[in-house]
Amino acid sequence: MPAPPVFLLDMDGTFIGDATHQLCQSEVYKAVGIPYKHNITGLVRPHFESFVKGMASEFHAEFFVYTAADPTWAMGVIRAVEKAIGFKFNRPIFARNECTKTPAGYKKSIHRVLPKIHTALRKRHKVLRAELDRNIVLLDNNKTIVPEDDHRFMLCPTYDAFTPRDVLTKVEPAVIAQHHATIAAILFKYGYVTKSAYRSDAEFLCNYYAQLSKMIHDASKQQRSRPDDVFFLELEHHFRSNAANLRRAHSKSVL
Repeated sequence: MPAPPVFLLDMDGTFIGDATHQLCQSEVYKAVGIPYKHNITGLVRPHFESFVKGMASEFHAEFFVYTAADPTWAMGVIRAVEKAIGFKFNRPIFARNECTKTPAGYKKSIHRVLPKIHTALRKRHKVLRAELDRNIVLLDNNKTIVPEDDHRFMLCPTYDAFTPRDVLTKVEPAVIAQHHATIAAILFKYGYVTKSAYRSDAEFLCNYYAQLSKMIHDASKQQRSRPDDVFFLELEHHFRSNAANLRRAHSKSVL
């Protein structure tokens, strides 16, 4: 059996949208001592589920996640995505600790993670490492690859769909009254309020819900004008077309 395609997938902006809501809520919950559970409703890119399942089923494709996000945060998001789409990525999850920090930001190196990919796949795929290596590609919405791996990089359009929600849904009124100054400073950082300090929790909540209403309205308006995202649909079609062409070429050569 030939070596399978191996995809290293960036997370934010590649197969999930704008996670501002999730980041903001997690920081608020941590500040007031509430356990946070990832909610990725509306965050997964359209057609991503059918892409990974279709590629894995028909081409035995393997999928790893390679993100510059914090390892703990990335793991929480990945588990939520896996539950939502009914698909499990290979382990390990490659996160910021597997990236190289440069003045231009975090860079990803396929060579750096190759030994762990080989270890994860060697029992399922009895192929030469060199053959497997040729089939590895990093899919990312930013040019984060180190120069020596540039030939194995695929740039994809950024998916930045944003769904604002009430980040205070599980925060009791008494907790808000006690910690509104801390909460306001966090929400201001993420754009959920228009200033960082308030005279009272009532003033803070009034500003917060007015701003949230505006954010929901703006996001809804933007969503209606946004063209359908078909990146993963087209990528799957591309692979299937290439595979069909290769099969036809092989049949002719045999004849």
